[in-house]
Amino acid sequence: MRNEERLAREILEQLGGADNIVDVASCMTRLRVKPADYSKVDLAGIKKIDGVLGVVEEETLQIILGPGIVTKVANEFSEITGKTANLVDESDPDSFEGLAGRTKDELNKKNATPFKLFLRRIASIFIPLIPAIVASGLIAGITNVIIRSGADPESTLIQFLNLIGWGIFSYLGVFVGINTAREFGGSPALGGAAGILIINPGLANITLFGEALVPGRGGLIGVMLAAVFIAMLEKRIRKFVPSSLDIIITPTLSLLITGIATLFVLQPVGG
Repeated sequence: MRNEERLAREILEQLGGADNIVDVASCMTRLRVKPADYSKVDLAGIKKIDGVLGVVEEETLQIILGPGIVTKVANEFSEITGKTANLVDESDPDSFEGLAGRTKDELNKKNATPFKLFLRRIASIFIPLIPAIVASGLIAGITNVIIRSGADPESTLIQFLNLIGWGIFSYLGVFVGINTAREFGGSPALGGAAGILIINPGLANITLFGEALVPGRGGLIGVMLAAVFIAMLEKRIRKFVPSSLDIIITPTLSLLITGIATLFVLQPVGG
């Protein structure tokens, strides 16, 4: 039996079996599981399994396995349980019931401190981007080594490698905008549009108060401010727009107002 399959089966056994699993997902290092009945979960047994590095008890059970292996275990978990390894809805109140014998109020109090909520939001924005950042960074680093070894920086091969390695960093603001808007309950596409407002090269052609705007000013902080703003604005506008016009009016007004607010306020503040 492969190690990943062994881990998946042993963890599943301590979780109360396949029938006790509502949902399953994987992060960079953790297998996130939502059991139907937490009283059937043996937390001590999970921690003793060879290969389990720890267990975080929050709204969902987060079983720490480490990078690389967690994805393989999640796939095995999905095959055994029949549950697709997707994102877990952490706002589901059912995920609080019975965890380690504690009440919903106790868990809310433990996990809803402002600092923990802030860190959780930041993690939700950036952790999904880690694979792309790692891959691009390694390719960019290897390209730099090749250049320092004597390769022609203008050669087709180097230009091609630079295109692959540095692409994510050129458009990172778009990805951060998408994840930020999603985290704050807005449309991911509008979050990406908010990110473009910060990094768009066309900003250099606009002059405000006698000074040319600078593309990228505000960096990722500016992007997050713009994405949070558009997510909040979108939800407020939607309350007053008829459903038949929502798909047209809400995103249009949200992007227009956010664009103005970004140029005059959010980008300078981020900077």
